[in-house]
Parts: sequence; C-alpha cells; structure tokens
Amino acid sequence: MTIYRTGTLALYHSRTAYIRNINGDKFEIAIEGGGSKNVREKDLVFLHSGPVNSLPPQKLPDPDLADAIALMEGETLSFSDFMELLYGKTTPDAAYAAYLLLAADLYFKGSVAGGVTTNDPAEIEKKLAASREKEEAKAKYDARVERIRARAILDEIGLTLVSAHVGPDLLEQDEVLA
Repeated sequence: MTIYRTGTLALYHSRTAYIRNINGDKFEIAIEGGGSKNVREKDLVFLHSGPVNSLPPQKLPDPDLADAIALMEGETLSFSDFMELLYGKTTPDAAYAAYLLLAADLYFKGSVAGGVTTNDPAEIEKKLAASREKEEAKAKYDARVERIRARAILDEIGLTLVSAHVGPDLLEQDEVLA
C-alpha cells in the first residue's frame, strides 16, 4: 500500500494531480488544467511522494534511451529505479517524464506499481516503422489539402477554373471546365 501525503504527485484518469488535503479515506486533489476533486485512493496512480504544489511538472530533456535500454538488458526495474536510470534523480519532474516514456509504450512497457522493462528490439522497430508510415501519410494528406486550397490540384488533373460574375445581386460563381 502506498502512503499518500499532502504534495504527493499522482495520476487521476491519466492527468497529473497532486494531493492538497487528506480527509479520512478521501483525498482532495488539484488536477492539471485546473479544478479540484475529492477522490479515493483507488482512483489515483502514485508517481512521486513530492512535494508538488503546481502542475504540470517541469519538462525534462529526453534521456539517452539507447544507453538505458542497453543497461536494463530485459531486466524489470521498479519505477523509482527506472526514473533514476533515465534522469539520474528521483524528483517529481523525473517521475512525470519517466511516466510519459512508459505511457508511450514504444521503448518500455510495464506500470508504475508493477515495474518497467524494455520492449523487444523487433517490436520497437515495428512501432517506429508504423509511426514513420503514419507521419508520412499525414504529410501527404496535408500537402494534398494545401494543393486543393490553392486550387493547384485543378492544374494537376487538367482542369481550368473560370470565375463568372453574373450580377450585383448574385454571388460569384466558380465553374470548372474540362
């Protein structure tokens, strides 16, 4: 059982939160993006004992993932050891940054409570290839949309756009000629 106290960094429905106050079995939490709520322990995922009094935690630079993967060698580390391996410290900022890497499910798998291990190198490469494919498809889509907006796509398919102004009471009309 995790011991929560005022200032503990936690996750509430995948958003960062910190404990403002404890009333029996209820925790008053401040939630990233504003607002507060009274919740039970079962609704929280512990990240760091704190102290935290503002959200979101500070963004840390990306660690050297290749070294971390090599050092882990398929071994399961506690979340605390995992964040220390990545960032060399166990602060709320490091806990949040390590959680984001874990949640991305690209290089690492596991959970805060159950420990962290590396994904298989073949699985990592497969996920990276799928990500690159997705980015390329989005870039192609965005480029096509831009050509449509610029009406350049009509030239590509051999059509000409003719504008006709019919009269002061009528709206402009565009006509496509083949």
